Amino acid sequence: METVAAGALTVLALVAVAGAVVVLPLLLEARKLLRQLQGLLERTDALVEESRGTVQTADRLLRAVEADLTPALHELKEVMRNVGHVSDEVSRGMDRVSGTLENLRRASETVRSTTDVIRTGLAPHLVTVIGLVAGVKTGTWTLLRRLLKKRKE
Repeated sequence: METVAAGALTVLALVAVAGAVVVLPLLLEARKLLRQLQGLLERTDALVEESRGTVQTADRLLRAVEADLTPALHELKEVMRNVGHVSDEVSRGMDRVSGTLENLRRASETVRSTTDVIRTGLAPHLVTVIGLVAGVKTGTWTLLRRLLKKRKE
């Protein structure tokens, strides 16, 4: 029995050595992979920290932009409201101006018609009346001079 036990121990020792020979490179490879994984985790932690800083910076920038844009947007709304009011006033003014222009056009037509009437209807008669008045005036002066001359004689 001792021989069997010694044989069994020898087999166990051989299996242990063979297992160690096979498992040792696997363990070494696993250790190498664990170190690489640890390096990756450290770099990932650094990237996460850097990303946190970037996100915080972006958040501050967005808040600053929001703080700057909010009053500008309110002012822009007010400007747009004022432009709307001015546009309405201009539209009303244009309505008034178009009415005034229409009245001026009518007055111009009336003046043109009156001028045409004077030119065609009154002008020929006016020349005759002016000639008559000039003749009467000249005749009256001539008559008065002759009468005054006769009296002096």
